[in-house]
Amino acid sequence: MKRNSEEMDMGDNSLTSLEGSSAPKRAKENQEENSLLHLTMDIDSRDEPVASEQSLLNVFKKFVGAGRHSMVERDPNPTGHPLVNSNYVGKQSHYEMMDLEADTSNASQFIVANMGNKVDQIGRQMKNLHENLRQVMQDSLRDSQLHMAACNFVKKPGQVYHLYERPSGQKYFSMLSPQDWDGNSPHKFLGSWYLEADQSWTPAEERHARFEGVTFIKKLLLDSKNKSIQ
Repeated sequence: MKRNSEEMDMGDNSLTSLEGSSAPKRAKENQEENSLLHLTMDIDSRDEPVASEQSLLNVFKKFVGAGRHSMVERDPNPTGHPLVNSNYVGKQSHYEMMDLEADTSNASQFIVANMGNKVDQIGRQMKNLHENLRQVMQDSLRDSQLHMAACNFVKKPGQVYHLYERPSGQKYFSMLSPQDWDGNSPHKFLGSWYLEADQSWTPAEERHARFEGVTFIKKLLLDSKNKSIQ
């Protein structure tokens, strides 16, 4: 009985010390939450990004990586009935506290890992969008320059036109290809271009490969039809 009394006293003392340190601990947690909230609001309020994906990930790791665990606050008068010893009701052993702390730490590690994977995926998408944007701008500039080339006829979509350059530096379109000149064109040949319906230009040698997806589907349907016949 004496040993049990000592264990209860030790448990009460450790619990009291834990509760005594919970106030500054909770204040520190609130301060870090406010810091993260202010950082998020500051990023959202700017027109340009102020932090990279990696820096945001580091902030998140710092916020959740400690594996802190908070105990539920005790009510000394639940439903209006006072307890004889509220500390004894909510007492936790050292091993139970370690399990609770480990559980919170494990959850934090999974959250950080999941966030890292999602940030990496978003970063890859942003990289692809950046490359697509650059390609669109390069193609638009090229199409504009081709339409500015000298020409004495109205260009029709669906036709191939041939670009030449005079000794003066003037670039112009012609309906005649180098083969029409028997390989002896009067001016420097720069290439043949196919005019699309949307007024964009495609290199003539690539016009049959520009619908790669449609070609693949046609081939797939044709192969399925041949197998069904056999």
